[in-house]
Amino acid sequence: MRFLKTISVILDILILMFVVLRVTSTKQSPCVLRGSSVDNIELSAHVSNPTVSEGTQVTLTCKTSCKLNNIVWFKNDKQVSNPVRKFQAKTEDSGSYRCAIEGQTRKSEAVMLDVQYGPKNVALLISPSYVLEEGSVTFTCDSDANPKVRPNQYKLYREQRIVTTAQTHNISHIQKEHRGQYSCQAHNYINTTMSAPVPLEVQYGPKDVVLLISPPGDVVIGSSVTLTCNSSGSYPSIQSYTLLKDNTEETQEKTLTISNIQPSHSGTYSCQAKNNFTTVNSTEVTLHVLSNKVALISGVGVGVSVLVLLILSFIIVSWVRKKKTLNAEKEHEQDVDYCSVTFKPETKPQADHNSTALERTLSGGTGNEDICVIYSSVKEDTSAIYATVM
Repeated sequence: MRFLKTISVILDILILMFVVLRVTSTKQSPCVLRGSSVDNIELSAHVSNPTVSEGTQVTLTCKTSCKLNNIVWFKNDKQVSNPVRKFQAKTEDSGSYRCAIEGQTRKSEAVMLDVQYGPKNVALLISPSYVLEEGSVTFTCDSDANPKVRPNQYKLYREQRIVTTAQTHNISHIQKEHRGQYSCQAHNYINTTMSAPVPLEVQYGPKDVVLLISPPGDVVIGSSVTLTCNSSGSYPSIQSYTLLKDNTEETQEKTLTISNIQPSHSGTYSCQAKNNFTTVNSTEVTLHVLSNKVALISGVGVGVSVLVLLILSFIIVSWVRKKKTLNAEKEHEQDVDYCSVTFKPETKPQADHNSTALERTLSGGTGNEDICVIYSSVKEDTSAIYATVM
């Protein structure tokens, strides 16, 4: 009996040693040693704040039903090497997180981390970057932001002046006045960011092409004449000029000087200005070359014409002045003063013989009339004066 008990104790010791060695070799957790299985361990991942702004501290925690030290983390189902449970949130930290026991496939439920930030990489796209005058161009503003920038949170600027509040903008029938530096602004509740400026180049052909002849007008045989082709502007710059006579090329220079000009140089001249966008023609100008005799006759004719005009002008001015003088004298002679005198016999005093005769003579009667009127014409420098004496 004692022998059997000894053998039983030895077997228990061996079994215990075998279990200890097995546990040590497989590195099982203390939970397993207490009789728990991996499948029964509860796992849950937690994040200190699921929505944070960039730069905010974040803490990840994996809670288990027993104390474990061999916890690993997965981000977007990819294991994170050297995980840090506390960190300053960056834009790239956004995603889903799970925790698990090292070496096991079972993971916790996912928790989300949303790292929000202001607009980054704000860019303005102009399409096409080089546009022809009267063409169409589209502006598009884009950015990387969380939360995303809404279309009405974009602003388009030209030379630091706002053009529109929209993510896209189109200009049709574009003109050279639209060229300049453009930029866009993106805004969300976290921040506002401006893009780098982008130039818009509007290409157009030569403007206001004109051919100038110096001296202007008809020229005399043997004199010198200069023809010059001018333009008020062009983008890109003018590459070449062409001077034409009767639609035939004379030279590919901007200026043509003809010395000792002859009648054969008479004709219709024009010029062309060309850039890599288009070619523009000037209006035609006629050049007349006169002989010396014709020029002399023409000069005499011009002198006579000027003399005739001067004589006519003198006659017209003299006539107008004389007419004004006659009208003034006529108006002066027509200035009349009227004087009305009334005699009442019952009140008049004793008059002498001469006054009674005068009254009778003026009245044309015998002296019995009650009223006698005397008209007197008086020349005055002012307007007529009227007086009535009773």
